[in-house]
Amino acid sequence: MRKLIVGSLMFAVASAFVCAPTPVPKANRRRAASCKSSSSSSSSSSDASPERPHTTKEDRVLRFDPRRGRDETGPRLECDNLEPALNAFVEDAHAHSLRWAVAVGLVPESGRAFQRLEGLRAAWLAARVYPLVGRDELCLVADLFSVLFAFDDLVEDQHADALRVTTEQNRFVAVGRGAPVRKGDSTLTKALADVVGRVAELGDDEKAWLGRFGESIADYVAGCRWELHFREGAVPSRAAYAKMRPLTSAVAPAIALVGLFLDNTRTDFADDALVRQLELAANNHVAWANDIYSIDKELNGGTTCNLVVVLAHDDDDGESSSRSSVWDKALDRAIEACNAELHAFADLEHVVVLRDDCDLARRAYVQGLKALIRGTLDWHSDTRRYSSSEQQLLPPGTVLSPP
Repeated sequence: MRKLIVGSLMFAVASAFVCAPTPVPKANRRRAASCKSSSSSSSSSSDASPERPHTTKEDRVLRFDPRRGRDETGPRLECDNLEPALNAFVEDAHAHSLRWAVAVGLVPESGRAFQRLEGLRAAWLAARVYPLVGRDELCLVADLFSVLFAFDDLVEDQHADALRVTTEQNRFVAVGRGAPVRKGDSTLTKALADVVGRVAELGDDEKAWLGRFGESIADYVAGCRWELHFREGAVPSRAAYAKMRPLTSAVAPAIALVGLFLDNTRTDFADDALVRQLELAANNHVAWANDIYSIDKELNGGTTCNLVVVLAHDDDDGESSSRSSVWDKALDRAIEACNAELHAFADLEHVVVLRDDCDLARRAYVQGLKALIRGTLDWHSDTRRYSSSEQQLLPPGTVLSPP
């Protein structure tokens, strides 16, 4: 049995937080209704979201580095007290993930789809989040991330056939829970089955973490189904979005692997109410930071399930003289919300690690969550995924069929 594979080494991932809490921006309770960018509706209706300023590079919503801030007085994404790290096997994992994606039929061996996968740099995300795992584990995570990003493109595709998406979602849940592939499954489902099989090989006879991993895939799909209700341009309320974003983020499978890689025989170090709140804070930070970096890509693709969109919709009264100021304010509030989650994580961590029942495994697990926060933040500087809508692994209108 493998126990505490990275164990005490995880203490090197990040240092303790020392920042004080800041308040989370108060949510506006006004119900969102529509986010269509018609100039007439956006100027005449208080329920329409601000126009999408999308014609030139200068008109992008995100026009600055979120970690530097808009200017000297504006908020910036904080991460100074989290140490960056990169797994030594990153190049091996990158080469492997490209070969694997071709072998399972996720992308062809050349062309734009292959270039998109290469630009995704899933192995760099894996290497930053899991800086101390071995080569095989890192390759596994890189493959999982490739599959999840491809699935995300499918469900966000406004042109995708609804029945096909539903079928794919159902099979994703079944295969994520360990069901075998069957005739008619798509290449995407078969790719997930390959990953799940490798995760199962790492688990013990009691399947301590495998069950959590499978349920996290099911929860992710449930979140994706919720998002389908907003394919026509409606904007979710902030309250609803805050409840559902931890599901749609697909962060939970990554968290399950943190525990599996630490000790595949037990879950007790994560079975604690305060630790679960640490997981939630990490999930929120990762998801909301991604919303900030992906705002232009998602607006161009017609996606409204994004924190920046939700906040802009809350603040837009239809009478603002500057639409860009609405987006600027929404970006600032989203950055402040991320920082608030980071501060909340720090406060909770301080309590958790000082308790008598906080053993080595629990401390290492907390460090793994911190690596997840910092690693995903750093990865946004690695990837080309959010440079334009052309970086989707599955371009709009992709038809998934058995190979």
